[in-house]
Amino acid sequence: IYFPFPIVVQPSKEIDIAFALSGTSRNADGTFAAMKNIVKAVIDKYGTGKTRYGLIVFGSTASVKVGFSDYFPSKDGLKNLVETFPRSSGSPTLHNALAEAKNLFANSGRSNAKKVLIVMVDEKSSSTPKDVKKEARLIHEKNVLIIAVNVGEGADPSDMDGVVSRNDNIFAVDTNVEPTTIVNGITSVIDKGNILLHILLD
Repeated sequence: IYFPFPIVVQPSKEIDIAFALSGTSRNADGTFAAMKNIVKAVIDKYGTGKTRYGLIVFGSTASVKVGFSDYFPSKDGLKNLVETFPRSSGSPTLHNALAEAKNLFANSGRSNAKKVLIVMVDEKSSSTPKDVKKEARLIHEKNVLIIAVNVGEGADPSDMDGVVSRNDNIFAVDTNVEPTTIVNGITSVIDKGNILLHILLD
């Protein structure tokens, strides 16, 4: 996939990290639990000091569960909240999740912070490629680094062709992956502003 503008991630000590999670496959209980474990591991890595978090859960519809302006004095408080969110039902509409993420960064993101969106899915999206590419482009134009994580065997890697700015901005994991294994790779990418391809399937 080619974007006719540069995706530049400026160095910054402050980071706004948004997650968009969709667990709708036949193995959704396991995949959604794995997604939550990855989210919590990222929170453990960055803490709640200079890093703020947003969280979207989506299926046939998308909804924001945590905004960047929400205050969490401790990591444990945020992690416990993440654990309470149920998964959404219905065929996942990836373009709706991207639209919610775009609004999340626009409405409560910090102008001086590095911006990262981590999209996790376990099933093929019902959105059209055209709609997905349109929403992804609007996010990239705001200098947001997008990381895609396919969880389990039901995810379709081609869905992310229109989401990431480069085809190697994708992680693929099994449900029993050790969260720190993938998070070390994700955080390395965030810190450097570069995405590498990591295939962590058993």
